[in-house]
Amino acid sequence: MKKTNKVIAVLAAMIMVLALMAGCGGNAADEPKVESIVGKWSVVSGELQGEELDPKTLGLAITMEFKDDGSVNLVSTSSMFPDAVEQNLSGTWTQNGDNVTVTTNGGDASGKLEDGKLTFSDDNRSMVLERE
Repeated sequence: MKKTNKVIAVLAAMIMVLALMAGCGGNAADEPKVESIVGKWSVVSGELQGEELDPKTLGLAITMEFKDDGSVNLVSTSSMFPDAVEQNLSGTWTQNGDNVTVTTNGGDASGKLEDGKLTFSDDNRSMVLERE
């Protein structure tokens, strides 16, 4: 039961990180052009309160699909629990250079695109996504 609670807490934390992060930065004139984030991205790693998390080890699959129309969908599933319900979160996104902002009903989340990886982070947690 203890492991079940931890996995559920990690899943909730990874999803909530989008709603908890705030702020964006940079001036478009000062930033070089970078590749568009349009497409499907998967969470490949994360950190929660200093502890590294491997989604595969935890049986989690978390993807974000950034669409041309400025919409984004986040889908998370868990293979550890056969009766687990797929979780979905929708919103919008903007990209200014290597800065990415995702807006959902829970607020804004700011990410950074570097070396082919998209990272969202705050003081206590982070998640790293790679293009599928």
